[in-house]
Amino acid sequence: MKKKLLNNIGMKLISVAAALVIWLIIVNVDDAYDTKSITLEVQEINAEDLASINKTYEVVSGETATAKIRGRASVLKDLSNTDFTATADLSKLSDTGAVWVDIKAKDYVKGIEIMPDNNVYQVVTENLVEKQFSVVVKTRGSVAKGYDIGEIKVTPNIINIRGSETKISNIKEVAVTIDVSGYSSNINKVGLVPTVYELNGSAMDTSRLTMDVTTVDVSMTMLRTKTIPVKVTYKGEPADGYVVVSKVSGESEVTVAGTKADLDKLSVLNVECDIEGASENIEKTILYKDFLPENIYLSEGDKETSGVAVNVVIEPVISKDVDVKFSDIGLIGASEEMEYSIYNYNEENVPDTVSVSVSGAKSAVDAVKAEEIKVTADVSNYGIGVYSVQLNVQVTGQITAKENQKMVIQIKNKE
Repeated sequence: MKKKLLNNIGMKLISVAAALVIWLIIVNVDDAYDTKSITLEVQEINAEDLASINKTYEVVSGETATAKIRGRASVLKDLSNTDFTATADLSKLSDTGAVWVDIKAKDYVKGIEIMPDNNVYQVVTENLVEKQFSVVVKTRGSVAKGYDIGEIKVTPNIINIRGSETKISNIKEVAVTIDVSGYSSNINKVGLVPTVYELNGSAMDTSRLTMDVTTVDVSMTMLRTKTIPVKVTYKGEPADGYVVVSKVSGESEVTVAGTKADLDKLSVLNVECDIEGASENIEKTILYKDFLPENIYLSEGDKETSGVAVNVVIEPVISKDVDVKFSDIGLIGASEEMEYSIYNYNEENVPDTVSVSVSGAKSAVDAVKAEEIKVTADVSNYGIGVYSVQLNVQVTGQITAKENQKMVIQIKNKE
């Protein structure tokens, strides 16, 4: 038996070697080395090193990294991105804010070679700052007809936000939005997540911000509404030598909100316009909020700026002499047998007008005409002679006549 095994031993060894070579060739053909590309999300490590010196950062580039892996086809076919990690060690940032991305296979991956591309993680460092923001409540939709939202409470109502100086300075407000459509009873919402809004009104990415509050609770009191008239009263007097010419106010009603009991006590909203000591026109809006009773709220418009517009025209008081024709003066008790005329020592230049003094608002006095002034004189007790007769001057509108005005007339027999 032994002799048979040893018989042609050289040929047998050659056959075994040939078979091994053929097997190796087959293995290398069927399971050859190959390469595969991978793209990975870069994970940051040691970011706390920056925070410890009150610094933070914003990523400029390099949030993904690429590499090629080399290995047997049988190994590569079962590998994916999840079998590798890409990390940027922020404790190793260069002076330019760059760090190489380290790509590694997970411990269970064997028999492969990683050939990374030139992956650089680039950041910009900034000062780390913190700022407080009040939580704003926004509403969407409309409550039931005849109702309005009263007091709104947010708990907690302040949020401290920590982040880069650039991001913090770009925050417009922090708000929660509640849909109030159709509500007629109090609203209570818990666990609302605030949204941080940028100055341009869009929602901000808060992934690099730290907030000490993540959710808030909101309660809203629902009130009834009522539409009531608005009455404007004017308090005080203008400055000496000035007069009010006209007073005009705007809208005549307003809708307010409150409990039914409080609204039942309110039938009109009285607002005041103070003109005390004014010497020029007053054009302003009298704010409703300054005259609303306690526990009554404005239900329409901007609660801080809405009001009634008033326009008060104020002018200086001036005086003016107006010449009235003697023929237009009514002589009460005049005798048909007598002749009446304005007395003048120089009978050749007898005037035919009498000057009367009126005063009032400048615009009215400037516009007054002689025919608008009624002048009478009682001559029933006078006979032939020259007399100083009291004039009765009557004017209309905002014009007044000077008191105790007189004219000198001459009475004589008709020729």
